[in-house]
Amino acid sequence: ISCSGSDNVSNSSFQSTKGEQEPATITIAVPTSAVPTSTEVPTAQKQSSGGIYFPVNCEYGYENQEAQNANTQPNILLAPTVQINNAMTPCPIATPTATNTPTPTATATNTPTPTATPLPVYSNLIISDVTTEPEHPTLGDSVEWFVTVRNDGQGASNESRVSMDDDKYPTNSPLDTRKITPLEPGIKKTVSFNRTVTNAKGYWFMADFNEIIKETDENDNIFHVDLSLSDLTVESVISSNTSPYAGDIVTYTVLIRNDSKGTAKDFSITFDNDPEPSLNPLLIKVVTSLGFGEKKTIIFDRKYNPEENDYWIMVDSRNIISETNENNNVYRFNIE
Repeated sequence: ISCSGSDNVSNSSFQSTKGEQEPATITIAVPTSAVPTSTEVPTAQKQSSGGIYFPVNCEYGYENQEAQNANTQPNILLAPTVQINNAMTPCPIATPTATNTPTPTATATNTPTPTATPLPVYSNLIISDVTTEPEHPTLGDSVEWFVTVRNDGQGASNESRVSMDDDKYPTNSPLDTRKITPLEPGIKKTVSFNRTVTNAKGYWFMADFNEIIKETDENDNIFHVDLSLSDLTVESVISSNTSPYAGDIVTYTVLIRNDSKGTAKDFSITFDNDPEPSLNPLLIKVVTSLGFGEKKTIIFDRKYNPEENDYWIMVDSRNIISETNENNNVYRFNIE
């Protein structure tokens, strides 16, 4: 087998007697196992140090047919040797070509769509309305309160209780409570309370006052009912004698009215000769009741005194009636 080409075989101990470009003869020993092929040895190249090297491409084969037949792994590389002046130099081994391994194709996996967990639904109890009998209660009235509870939520409620109280904290020791049976969404139930009105600020009602029902909104359970307020005023004063003499008895007819919905009960009306008719008045009368829109005539008799040119009349002089307007209760008139 001969070698030539670009692979290098060198032995610094070999001294050539030939010229620089003259061929040199070398012997290559090839193992009997199968190796890939290379080619032949060209002209030796002299080194500057005085030695020479051989550019070599080695072509490998089988030593005999038996070796070829016995070889079962022809890709296993065994290095042959090159004999130069009885020195054996291994011949370079060609690097095997890498085999391209195909990239495996990803197999699509069918992932089941997760089932959404349904959100819980809750009730929402509110007091939708409160009505009374009488329609416009005021202090001292015996009142029946009709309280309507409605479920505005999406879920049904369990049994609950509604409370009535005379302050804005109906969860704490209420005056009274009533049972509300379970309510489906959109369903309402009305219960009643009977109580005499003693609190001028009104009353508070609360659905689910002990907060045992889980609701979508826990801040809409309270309903406040104000008392119906009155508005007392003096409409007119008429004198029976417009030109009296000293000592004459003059009758003064006073017409009062109530301009608001609340019924005013047991209030006083005073007659005085100074701008402070609530303090030490000359005359005083008591009105037992005056309802919304009602009018009432009050009679005062007074001996005429020429030194008294003006009189003042005041309704609710003791200021016991809650009114929508507390600044229209005094009426001033001149006797002449």
